[in-house]
Amino acid sequence: MARTDSLGEPLEPGDYVLSASTTSGRMKLGRIYTGQDRYGTTAGVEVSQSFVNGRREEVSRRRQPLGDNVVVLSKADGTIPEAVSEFLSAAQKEA
Repeated sequence: MARTDSLGEPLEPGDYVLSASTTSGRMKLGRIYTGQDRYGTTAGVEVSQSFVNGRREEVSRRRQPLGDNVVVLSKADGTIPEAVSEFLSAAQKEA
């Protein structure tokens, strides 16, 4: 799987991500999965929570495609990507 998130972090199965759509206002939280379909290897988000315009919505399909705006919040091994860690540190200093 050679895809990266919006900040350049490689996406790997098991990574916990935020996937967002700028056009629909939809955000999904979940883990990256890979699998096989009739076209070959596929990847997507196994959604744990979904929001539309800031309101939580019922998750109708657990497995959904990855959006274009994806950020890895934590890696499958539990580490936090450097860009996310720097953002959180800066936010704490401002609070």
